Amino acid sequence: MGARMPNSSRCKDAYERALDLTLRRDYTTSEVERKLLHDGYSPEEAQKAIGRLVERDLLNDVRYVELYVLQRLAACYGPRYIEEKLYLKGIARRVSIEVIERSIAEESIDLERNARRWIEKVDLDNQRERTKALRRLTARGYEYGLIRRLLEEEIRDDDCL
Repeated sequence: MGARMPNSSRCKDAYERALDLTLRRDYTTSEVERKLLHDGYSPEEAQKAIGRLVERDLLNDVRYVELYVLQRLAACYGPRYIEEKLYLKGIARRVSIEVIERSIAEESIDLERNARRWIEKVDLDNQRERTKALRRLTARGYEYGLIRRLLEEEIRDDDCL
């Protein structure tokens, strides 16, 4: 048996399912496609439904990425974390990096200040706590070199007191 051809009522059903998804929250095109395929729609039906949503600007990956990046930066996540999460949602790394860098510049996001907020909560006299802070900030997407430098500066400042 050959591949099932999409009929107009199945395509309409796929569109309505995709529309229902996007009315609840924002999705990437990849996420909508995965959900439609999981629901049993053919790749052709899924692509047709996604195409209609994109055409009507109800599904927009760039808008999704811009909002996602701003939300995560505001929550003190670092660029690497955001890039990885977007990649898992089907967004190309090149697009993620571009939007992250632009958002940091346009919104005057101070990554050092955000990282310091976490470091200030740590007892720097305790090696175990310093290690825990390093792991936490690395997991939140901050560059190892930045974290290390900030920890050393804080330790040095504490020693001067």
